[in-house]
Amino acid sequence: MAAARDVTLRSSEDRDAAKTHEEVLPSADAPPRRERTVDERRDSAADIEAARTEAMLVETFDSSRTASTRRQTPQTQIDERAPGAKARVSGNEAMKSGEFDLAHGFYTEALEVARDDDANLRAVIFCNRSLALEKMADYDAAMCDAQAAEELAPHWSKPKCRLAKACLRIGSYGLAVTYARLGEKLQLAEGDHSKSFRDLLDEIAMCAAENGSVAGFDGRIIYVRSAGEEAWLGREAPLSAAFDELDDEIVDPMYGGGGARAERDCEKPIHARSLSEAIEKAHDGDRILLLRGVHNGLGEVCEINKRVLIRGEGAFRDATVDCRNNSALFRIKRPCVIQNVDVDFTGFSEAIRIVGDERVKPFIENCVVKSSGGDGVAIGGKSSPLFRNCVFTGRLSGIRTYKTSNPSFIDCHITRSEKQGVLAMEDSRVIMHSCVVQGNEEDGVIVMERANLVMSKCVVYENKGVGIDVSNHAKVVATECEIEDNIGGLWLWDESTAHATSCSINGGKSHAALVDGKARANCRHCTVYGVVHASESAARAVRGEGTTVMTTDVPTALPAEAKGAFKFDPCPFSRKQ
Repeated sequence: MAAARDVTLRSSEDRDAAKTHEEVLPSADAPPRRERTVDERRDSAADIEAARTEAMLVETFDSSRTASTRRQTPQTQIDERAPGAKARVSGNEAMKSGEFDLAHGFYTEALEVARDDDANLRAVIFCNRSLALEKMADYDAAMCDAQAAEELAPHWSKPKCRLAKACLRIGSYGLAVTYARLGEKLQLAEGDHSKSFRDLLDEIAMCAAENGSVAGFDGRIIYVRSAGEEAWLGREAPLSAAFDELDDEIVDPMYGGGGARAERDCEKPIHARSLSEAIEKAHDGDRILLLRGVHNGLGEVCEINKRVLIRGEGAFRDATVDCRNNSALFRIKRPCVIQNVDVDFTGFSEAIRIVGDERVKPFIENCVVKSSGGDGVAIGGKSSPLFRNCVFTGRLSGIRTYKTSNPSFIDCHITRSEKQGVLAMEDSRVIMHSCVVQGNEEDGVIVMERANLVMSKCVVYENKGVGIDVSNHAKVVATECEIEDNIGGLWLWDESTAHATSCSINGGKSHAALVDGKARANCRHCTVYGVVHASESAARAVRGEGTTVMTTDVPTALPAEAKGAFKFDPCPFSRKQ
């Protein structure tokens, strides 16, 4: 037998046959393994977490250094002396002045003279002409031009933006999201951190949600458990070992804490014990599902600065948020969707506050909003929220708008507020369609300062003050509306203006129409039941084309100012006296 060190292994080509004689010798008996203490296991877990954090920081630094090298785009590689470049510049000037037809002509001329091998210039021209066609509402042609630009410059983000917008306009929301996400990645690769695709994804998500699609919310689902039988304690949902991470739970990496466990954790449903915790965990595009039952607000403000969808499980009002604090439950600063949630707010504040610039366009649907100490909802800034099929009740106003906000209300019910139902202030512009303003303790609708209100097919009745009260320089446009059984119909003060078309105006216990000072009420094809209290010229405007004024059997008078809705209040910011 050959010496041990000169043994030739039988399968020398095998990888495992490379072991030496010493490696295959039986090892000495290992000493028994000592069980590690809890402190040692905690230190081990801390070391592993520190190593992961270090690796993440290194990766972030490397990626940021890579991102700083800006990729060249076709726009930066155009030769301005090339054929067609001058016509492209003329088209750009026409676009800036809003002459889209002329711009389209210049871009078409540029494509005709541009060289076939000048891919960069042709891609830019196709992309620009796609924008002109989009402005002209020719979305199919805009998509064709954007696809041509994409074929010429597949790694340029701008054609993806044009394609996403064209898909959005034709209602293909899923495809629009796909193009927007592709463009977002390319934009980062180009070194552009303007986040324009984030705004585009917000727009797609809101438009899709208004039309019954969740295409813009294709992220994770976060389940929020209700407080259960302990809801009366005002606490978060009870701790569950099946879904929650326990504070003293430390997993040794040697015993199932490695990659397999991490993979299982990624597949586990995401649960939260409160609404605020769910919003903190959420990313853009995630959905938050409030399970049936009562959820406590925990005295916290849920500041929504992410594109999320919050929906209550089950039928209408099955999921309730019981909020007891002196700041709004929702402070919305980003487009989001809230559906099927019953907000029962107790405290000296509005239940929902919406602020932000013109990009803030949240969509709130099938919700009940009640505040026991403030307004139901307060809308400010330049925000443009949309409410559909909601009920509002407030200790003050059901709805209050201010700044230059532009909210819209469809099929909403504003009722049982202890002051006015709707209060439009400053430079806000309110749109209401098929809404009911009923049973409020003071006026139904107050429009003051420079605010505008556009109403169509709305009903304002059984309020204990004036149906619609307009003052200062405010303006109201009402079409096919009914104003009845209030204490006063349509009243105007100062230099305010109202335009009513095909409306029914009944003053109830007081005057149907009151026009004071330099105010004007222009009525066309309306029916007015009651006294018109106005100067001769103002009364002629009330009795406009096709308008019928019908007197009542019992003369009406101005209400007393001793008590109730007409009690004198010197504060000019509450109502016009």
